[in-house]
Amino acid sequence: MRALLFLLLAIASQAYEIIEGEFFLGLKPDNDVSVFGQKLKNDFNLEVKKVWDIKRTKILWVLGDEAAAISASKLPEIKYMSYNGWAHAHQDECEVTPHPGVWGLDRTDQREALSYTDPTSPLAIYEHGMNTGFGVNAYITDTGIDITHSTFGGRAVWGYTADGVIGEDDGNGHGTHVSGTIGGIEYGLAKEVSLIAVKVLSDSGSGPWSATLDGLSWIQQQHQTSGRGSVVNMSLGGTGEQEAIEDLITQMFAEGVSFGISAGNSDNDACNYTPARTPDAVTVAATDVEDVTASFTNYGSCVDIHAPGVTVRSSVPNEGTDEYSGTSMSAPHVVGVMARYISSFGEGNPPPAQDVTDWLLAQATVDAVTFRPGHESSPNLLLYASCSMASPK
Repeated sequence: MRALLFLLLAIASQAYEIIEGEFFLGLKPDNDVSVFGQKLKNDFNLEVKKVWDIKRTKILWVLGDEAAAISASKLPEIKYMSYNGWAHAHQDECEVTPHPGVWGLDRTDQREALSYTDPTSPLAIYEHGMNTGFGVNAYITDTGIDITHSTFGGRAVWGYTADGVIGEDDGNGHGTHVSGTIGGIEYGLAKEVSLIAVKVLSDSGSGPWSATLDGLSWIQQQHQTSGRGSVVNMSLGGTGEQEAIEDLITQMFAEGVSFGISAGNSDNDACNYTPARTPDAVTVAATDVEDVTASFTNYGSCVDIHAPGVTVRSSVPNEGTDEYSGTSMSAPHVVGVMARYISSFGEGNPPPAQDVTDWLLAQATVDAVTFRPGHESSPNLLLYASCSMASPK
């Protein structure tokens, strides 16, 4: 049984956790999706379930026989073929303690190591200044958000439930926890950012790649019409390449959307995982309260930066708080800082996404991370954001 997440023709000898009979065909930009969809039906007996067609992004989600899909992929109009599969939330473990702490925020606002080693320490203080994410949209592609949670102060709204996923709530808690780190009043880095739930994972913490594509496509449309700066948190992923996901992220990045993506929790090379391997995203590995790489974190050349990801306290549904560990907790630290930086330019005047990435990496603290054996191929960069941030160019 094929047991991991994707299958591409270029690596068809490997095993993946795919959804049988469901495929993505990337259509070259100059082709008409309606005409080509009819061709797939007539010539290959393939059903087009959904099309994502925005500007030069043309992806068809098709159902049918694998051999027919492979034959269709050889047509000159096709850029690539990949298989629908499952994405999973990058959550390592949940720890519950009676005393909340904000060590991750505290570590982000200073160059030097923390003076304490207890992640629940009452000594933790977060200094964030005036740039708090106001006027920036943060899209949370996850299990949803408990938008009624008081920590969001009415700034969290339900945006979209992707095709293939059910509900307008967070029955898992993962998405609410991530959102609290980005923009919660108590535990968030960007305390005035607008949080938008894009549910692409079910309450079990998993979902098909088609749901992620659908959610990203919806975000792309919102970004093009909102006039606001946009950041996307993707604390999810799976093993292997998924060209459809990477293609859409690349298109959105070129349009000004910034991405913070979890590196993954397999203690493995992040380049083996999507969307962590996507060059235009900021891929985030995890460190603990003593700046040591987490035992579970993925690593390598596809990692861009490290951020707190062990025993991170944040919001959970029904007015709760909890401590989670995982690179899922690291990525929202980065996304919160991105939102703060974008807001420093004023509402409706966001910088290009590449400028956001360049600033973020240039600001990072160098040589602060202690690598566990095997993690040394990652860049020695730790997330940093001063109280004042940097002045806009």
